[in-house]
Amino acid sequence: MSFKSIGSAFLCSVMAFACGGGNGGGGGGSGVDGNVPLLDITAGEAGDVCDYIIHLDEPPRTIDCGDGTTVEVGQTEAEAQADIAECTTDLQAVPVECDATVAELEACFEAFADEAAAATDAEICSDAQTPLPAECEIVLPCFG
Repeated sequence: MSFKSIGSAFLCSVMAFACGGGNGGGGGGSGVDGNVPLLDITAGEAGDVCDYIIHLDEPPRTIDCGDGTTVEVGQTEAEAQADIAECTTDLQAVPVECDATVAELEACFEAFADEAAAATDAEICSDAQTPLPAECEIVLPCFG
């Protein structure tokens, strides 16, 4: 249950990852003002937000699920850099139906991070689908 697999399932049609912090206007984990609508985000702000949310993912590791099955979670820094580049481009192309702000996007990915951190190896190995965190509902129209 890495961000790569969760994020890809959620945002695969538009971006590799995106979401995290909800502190209102003071700037979240990315340092970008949380009140900035995603429709108005600059290239520099998009890069900062994407760098933050992509780096919420855990370091790469292999989980032994038994019966010869393994699951790779996390991502390497090279994978993170590729995801940041894709995310930055995609974040600047959200549709006009997108009403989400930077803070709402960061809150979504922070919720993913919290869920991933709390997941046991057994849960990661199971075939159970993880529902979207409630914090992500507002950003759905922005990515597909």
